[in-house]
Parts: sequence; structure tokens; C-alpha cells
Amino acid sequence: IQYLKSEYVLLPLAEDLDISIWGLRNRLNIILAGDKPYVARGILEVSLRGKNKLNTQITLEKLSKRFVDAAKEQRQLTLKAGLDFLDSEFPVIDKKTKLIKSKIEQFRKKYNVVNPILQAELSERQQSEYKFNIKKMNSNITRLNDIKKNISNNKIEVKPFMQDTKDLGIIFSSYNQYLLNEFKVLQNDLSNAQTLYLDDSAIVKNLKQRINILSPKVKLKQIEAIDLAIQAHQRNIKIAEKNLKEIESDFAIQPEILNTYEALVRELDLSV
Repeated sequence: IQYLKSEYVLLPLAEDLDISIWGLRNRLNIILAGDKPYVARGILEVSLRGKNKLNTQITLEKLSKRFVDAAKEQRQLTLKAGLDFLDSEFPVIDKKTKLIKSKIEQFRKKYNVVNPILQAELSERQQSEYKFNIKKMNSNITRLNDIKKNISNNKIEVKPFMQDTKDLGIIFSSYNQYLLNEFKVLQNDLSNAQTLYLDDSAIVKNLKQRINILSPKVKLKQIEAIDLAIQAHQRNIKIAEKNLKEIESDFAIQPEILNTYEALVRELDLSV
């Protein structure tokens, strides 16, 4: 209201009407529209006193137009002031932004990392993977030792052995595979022969003799393959544990790195 009754707003109209600005201001009344306590914010009620009703109405219309123009001018002045302020502050802001970006670049070179947040997420995934693999390999070693014990006690046959150990890291040479296949064929032949011939028949006796001769060799090759698989798992566990320890060591200092990086990023966001 004070702005609308100011000399800046009223002087052009007073000069146009060839009247005193003080006389115009004294005749002018501006209040917030509405009755208390329901006063309308942003809505003004303007009235003008005068002896001549027609002249007063003309003056009021010109006054209304002047108020609209003054409001536009005020907005333009405010916008210009804001732009002028930004222009004056730009060199300072630009210098500060470049300084922070330089700090971030030095930070990345120091820790050899582009984005510590992504690196931390990657480290967590790697730790989980190594822990899972170590647990799985230890479980495989336990299963392999159980199978080895059963083989030593003659409690396992070739067929279930081949099925149970295919996912445990056991690798058979071509010769070992040949022995296992031959042993399996002899067991199948014996099973079929026993349905056709008596146990004291020459065919059954011959098959049993061949199985008895081959059985120790098969058992030895099974145990050798299991031992090699266990040794491979043990080596891989040591490698995985070493890698896990290194990742955990690096991860231990990452909270401090993350805090520093996040502070720099926040500072950069606030500077632009």
C-alpha cells in the first residue's frame, strides 16, 4: 500500500492531471478488501474522494491503470535486481565451483576411485559373493570327505558316486573314466546274468571275478579324484579368503572416504 501511494507511483499521474501529488495522495484511500477477520490478502480496495463525480471516475480509472503499470515495473525492477545480483556474484560462484571440482578431482586421484558410493556397493557385493563361495566350498569338502569315507568302507557304488560328485569339482582323466565305465558295465552284466543263471554258473563267477579284480583299482581312482578335488577347494578357499580380507580392509576405511566425498558433492550442489 505504501508503495502504491509513493511519489514514484503517483507523480506521473499527478503531472498528467496537472494536480498536486500531495492533493492526489490525500484524496486517495487504499485498504485490504473484506471485513475483519476475513481480510482478503493480495486484494486491495481503492477509493478516491472528489467533488466532481465524472472527473473523479476518470481519475480513478487512470489511477487503476497506473497501479497496474507500476506493479509491472516493480516486477521488472525486482527481476533486474535479481539478474544484476547473479551477474555480480557469478565470478565468485564460478571460482568456488571450480575450486570444489578441483578438490573432487584430487580426491579421486588420491583414492584411485571415480565414485566411492558405487565402489562401496561393489565392495559389498564382492564380500557377499566371496563369503557365499567360501561357505559352498567348505560344504563341498565336507560332502567329499563323507563320500571318500563311504568308498573306503565299500558303502558306495559307481553309479551313485558319479551322480553325487558331478557338482563337487571332481575331474576324471580319460583312463579313470574308462575304468569307471568298464566297472559300471560289469555290474550291469552281473545283474542281468543273475536273473538268467545260478550263482555257481561259470558266467556269473567270471563276472564276479572280473569285478573283484577291477574294484580296488576303481576305489583307488575314486579316492585319488576326491583328494584332488578337496585340494583344489582348499586352494580356492585360501585365495578367496585372501581376497575377502583385502576387500574388508579397504572397506573399513570407506566410511571416512564416503563422508568426505559426500561432503564435497553437497558443497558442489550448493555452490551452483
